[in-house]
Amino acid sequence: MAICTKCKARIEWARTRAGRWMPLDPPVVRGEACKTGGVVVLTQAGDVVRIEVRAGGSLAGRVSHFATCPNAGDFRQRR
Repeated sequence: MAICTKCKARIEWARTRAGRWMPLDPPVVRGEACKTGGVVVLTQAGDVVRIEVRAGGSLAGRVSHFATCPNAGDFRQRR
């Protein structure tokens, strides 16, 4: 398990279908409440999808750390 260099949270790395590395939060336990709003999820097939979590909703899957890191903007590449 790795550590986020910005917020020091535990993360794991996975490769997307496009071959890019994505930081992920530790696995979510089925039925565990998630923060509401848009969440980026990596499927088992390596597809990156954005889903909308409603209030009181739950999620079973792997959430991108970019969706939960308070310092995610520091990682965005300037173009």
